[in-house]
Amino acid sequence: MLRLLLSSILRLAALIAMVSAAAASGRVALVIGNSAYQAVAPLTNSINDAKDMAAAFGRLGFDVTLADDLTYDGMRRSLQDFANKAHGADMAVVYYAGHGMEIDHHNYLIPVDARLRTDRSVTFEAIPLALMLTAVEGARDLKIVLLDACRSNPFTARMKVTEGSRSIGRGLSRVEPDTGTLVGFAARQGTVAEDGKGRNSPYAAALLAHIEKPGLEISLMFRQVRDDVLKATDNQQEPFVYGSLPGKSLYFIPPNAASPITANAMPTKVPPVTQDLVAWDAIKDTDSIAVFEAYIEKFPNSIYATFAKARLKELKAREEASLSPAPGDEPTGEQTKMAITPPLPMPKPHIKPVPKKTLFVLGPSCRDWLAKFKSWHKPRAAFAAGADGSCGWSYDFKTLSQAKARALAECHKRHPNCKIILTR
Repeated sequence: MLRLLLSSILRLAALIAMVSAAAASGRVALVIGNSAYQAVAPLTNSINDAKDMAAAFGRLGFDVTLADDLTYDGMRRSLQDFANKAHGADMAVVYYAGHGMEIDHHNYLIPVDARLRTDRSVTFEAIPLALMLTAVEGARDLKIVLLDACRSNPFTARMKVTEGSRSIGRGLSRVEPDTGTLVGFAARQGTVAEDGKGRNSPYAAALLAHIEKPGLEISLMFRQVRDDVLKATDNQQEPFVYGSLPGKSLYFIPPNAASPITANAMPTKVPPVTQDLVAWDAIKDTDSIAVFEAYIEKFPNSIYATFAKARLKELKAREEASLSPAPGDEPTGEQTKMAITPPLPMPKPHIKPVPKKTLFVLGPSCRDWLAKFKSWHKPRAAFAAGADGSCGWSYDFKTLSQAKARALAECHKRHPNCKIILTR
């Protein structure tokens, strides 16, 4: 079984590699969504925004690289790899959803492991916008950087200012990119953007509504996105585009084209980021039996269902082993008499059982986060604790069970033994 599973994974990897190589000379996109910040509360929609934008770029014929919750090192490596891929491509796009900030008129994007205790820390812990501009500069026809990073920044409220003359801006500062490059802000300079109350931020929702329209010139598309966001936010948020394009018209889908193509080039067939792939990416690291059972029921014919079944079998075996009595713990005497009457059948627990001897004592940082969690008053929320003092949390999900699954998944990133200690 393991050999068959490994063989399937290798065949899938080879297929993806061939498709990526075929698309490398045409359209390339890097999509980053940072949500699970370690020093501040997580963002609700940035992961959704990134995954939905990645799917849209895939349908537009882009060779898409999707990355989420990147650390400082992870962001730099992703941008360096993408710069190599974008060199010589017709179109190169970077989309970033997450926190960003401006200090002394320089813009930075914030990785999930940033602490930013002082204004001086930003230079060493955040990624300068200039690095993203460098990543797309090798493309020939179109270079775009889209920043849904103007959200209200919780780092600034707790940051210690070490230099009295240093300015910390609200939102991002205007930029002047080279000719042929566009930089799109979710909100114009010096203002903040909404994270959104639905699945997507207002900016991502507007981009998704227009980016796949056939025959829509790109400059006009951004103006329509601006109008939609202004309407959705009651004129409180105005997206803005900096930079300029060459004199010729540019399209994601040219007029009268059945599929996205570039001039004098054959269409590049790139498989879209499908629902089963997006769902698998969201659940693959969890230890919840219920989540994998739900995935198999929803996508029984997906190639990832094979992986889900293997993972489910492993989790059930681990659960049975944890429930089995250890050698020497067999009941004797009076205990044997009590065990003659079989207990009432109990439903299988969907959350990994925790050994009785395990003590879940939160570390100092997680105790602080638990106190903040209690004060947020967010609906459908869950807080999970790890046996090593770590933690994970979630809120504003459609159901409480989804919130529990996400909180456990976040906690399991740090320790394999976690349990839910608080829900709302």
